Amino acid sequence: MTAPPVMPSRALPLAMLLMVALVYGLVFQFNKMARDAAVPEFAYVFWQTLLGGVVLLLLTLLVGRGPGRRLGHLKAYVAVGFLGIAFPICLLTNVAGEVDPGVLTTVLALSPPLTYLFSVIARLDRFRWLGVLGVVLGFLGILIIVGPSNALPSPEHAGWYLLALLAPTSFAMTNVTAALLRPPETSPGGMASGALLATAAIMAVVMLATGTWYQPLSAAPEGTILSQGDWAILGAAFVNIIAITLFFEIVRIAGPVFFAQFNYLAVVAAIFWAWLFFGSLVDWSVWLALAVMVAGVLLVTMTGPRSAPQVAAGDPGQGTPGKGGI
Repeated sequence: MTAPPVMPSRALPLAMLLMVALVYGLVFQFNKMARDAAVPEFAYVFWQTLLGGVVLLLLTLLVGRGPGRRLGHLKAYVAVGFLGIAFPICLLTNVAGEVDPGVLTTVLALSPPLTYLFSVIARLDRFRWLGVLGVVLGFLGILIIVGPSNALPSPEHAGWYLLALLAPTSFAMTNVTAALLRPPETSPGGMASGALLATAAIMAVVMLATGTWYQPLSAAPEGTILSQGDWAILGAAFVNIIAITLFFEIVRIAGPVFFAQFNYLAVVAAIFWAWLFFGSLVDWSVWLALAVMVAGVLLVTMTGPRSAPQVAAGDPGQGTPGKGGI
């Protein structure tokens, strides 16, 4: 009698999910540090992605798992780089000086419901009433924060918060676009380095077009090597290296629905880091809004199709056998 197949353990992807959420929660603090240090957002994104991309490229080439260079790879790198890194990070960095980091990070919880909505539009998922309810709860959480509460100090800050909602919209578009492009198989580190270097190339063009520039190591106080802006760039590069690589690996071994839980775990992590870095204490309405958003996420993710979608051979984004590690 043939033994039943052994289901892969969820312990490893769960541990990686907790790690990526804890690490990514730091990016909001580094964004605020960069904004306070007057680092132009375009230059800030350029340096962090260039540094992170080069480090990952060297590591992946060292182990023979560098990024692919076919057209399908390049399309995925540019799509993930612009929609998933360049645009949302520039936006969140610009907003970071106007909205408390602990409050701002709650926009992440809107990404999974929006991903479901865009997936239905793109016919990657089926229509489900509970899924629609999850999307509604996500927007209800937003209304709790921007409505008449103590979460935001003034109506002007509500406008900045609403502007920040373009970030989870961009993240959701990244998820759907990546699923549609389905790049050929490559390692998680190779995908991450390709996406980061593509982002750096995009931001280099933007910097030249706008005349914005920041020279690292040039503004450090006397007796020090790095300025606050330099530390923000290094910290954000570290976050990119860890978070984006783990993103591709978690999706490969556990699927995108499992990874969707990252968004609200990262919210809690970012609120913790905001308290630790800046002593920020969020209002009770933020926790209420977060609970409503999490309920929406659970409705979307837990009511999804029980069977795994059929994917092309070698597609690393849906848990098919492929290259693990870096």
